[in-house]
Amino acid sequence: MIKQLGLDKNAAFAGKTGLGDPLASLWAMVNSWIPSNVRSNSPRDPSGVDSRLIDAYAGALEVEPVKRSRLVNVAVSTPDPSLSANIANAHANAFIRQGLKLRSRANEDAKKFLETKLAFRSMIRKISSSIAWRILTNVSRRPRLNGSGWNHRPD
Repeated sequence: MIKQLGLDKNAAFAGKTGLGDPLASLWAMVNSWIPSNVRSNSPRDPSGVDSRLIDAYAGALEVEPVKRSRLVNVAVSTPDPSLSANIANAHANAFIRQGLKLRSRANEDAKKFLETKLAFRSMIRKISSSIAWRILTNVSRRPRLNGSGWNHRPD
């Protein structure tokens, strides 16, 4: 969400973390000239986002469930009200998209399961029909008892 909204480059948001001050910018520039195997690793998430930005995002975000409902209130506190609204809306939309993806994945899994079960039942039905046909056709070839004893019926 931080990279998607460009919060790492937004002075109103990055300023909350102390990343927006000139000294931090100078240090970042100097640090970028030093090869990565020489400098100490800055605290970063696997996504490449500075952990201070992640902490600032988590600290600014407040999600509270609404009692006796399936709703939540999403609030974000930043110095810029429009930035706060954009972050809250983006967070809510991302949550909705994630929920839809999860439901879609669950529906796909259920569909695959049911298709497999249907194919299995169809196969069982064909095998049962084949076995029943063989039994019926073999019955007519079995010896029969007539009044004078056992006779084979000619094929």
